[in-house]
Amino acid sequence: MKIIKSDNGFPYAWKAGRVEQLIRNIIERKAQQQLTVDCVMLINPTWLLDRDLSAEIQDASPDFIICHDLVDPAIPQVHEIIQDSGIPHLFIGNVDQYRLDFWAMVCDLNFQSYTNTELQLRPGAKKFICLNRKPHAHRRVIMRYLDQVKDQGYLTSGMDPDLVDADVGDYDICNDVYSLGDISTWQDAYLNIVTETTFNNDNFFISEKTWKPVIGLRPFFVYGQPKLREYLGAQGFDTFEDLIDYTGCVTEQDYAELAIKIVTNLSINYSEPFQQRLLHNQQRFRNYVYEQWDRLLNLNLSDYV
Repeated sequence: MKIIKSDNGFPYAWKAGRVEQLIRNIIERKAQQQLTVDCVMLINPTWLLDRDLSAEIQDASPDFIICHDLVDPAIPQVHEIIQDSGIPHLFIGNVDQYRLDFWAMVCDLNFQSYTNTELQLRPGAKKFICLNRKPHAHRRVIMRYLDQVKDQGYLTSGMDPDLVDADVGDYDICNDVYSLGDISTWQDAYLNIVTETTFNNDNFFISEKTWKPVIGLRPFFVYGQPKLREYLGAQGFDTFEDLIDYTGCVTEQDYAELAIKIVTNLSINYSEPFQQRLLHNQQRFRNYVYEQWDRLLNLNLSDYV
């Protein structure tokens, strides 16, 4: 069997890059063991820049295509090119066809360890925390709103909130993927406002941003991505929708206005029963990660040819 693959993606020197390479190797080995076709093409959409993918597929003429959307949100244009090729294919990763939660797997392997005592909320804590680095357009919207109540929480961005419409190249904030940041700040903040990489994507994307409050024993508000919330609930996570009513939220402004309403009216509940809900999420995350590895190891590529 001939396997065609590219070398784009996260560098092996990065922790996430090593996990990405491991998963790619497992998929490649499965192709060799499970498929009887002559040629398989592995496509990694991460940093797939200045490439004529349609021409590459045509030149390679593979019998089967595997597109692994692991590190970044799925790119619709890449999916369309693969679908239009008419070649049997599998999308795996941040996609509905075969969802595999890459960042949950990476965080489980690399996240800083904390005792639950270290994660305890401090008396007199602030109401919220919303930490941002890259000033994506959808994040700029909610930051404008949260700036009105920033005295009640922690709000950061890789740019000055007064310059939310400016182009910024240097975000001036560490890309802290594998920790909760300054632990004293974490202990002093209650509700985690999650501003994911994308606001609304049919193939919703989960990064470490969603998992930090789960690992760190905090309730959370998800900005956009209703399918992400539905997925978390279906996977057994508490999404606190008895406290947060997302009804009617469609646009970025809708969610931002709801965030302001929540912060303004929020009463911090850190009672023992509520802490049990947070502990449930933390334990569920550990089991959920095992399920992701099981999904990968139980993948049968012959079902998709």
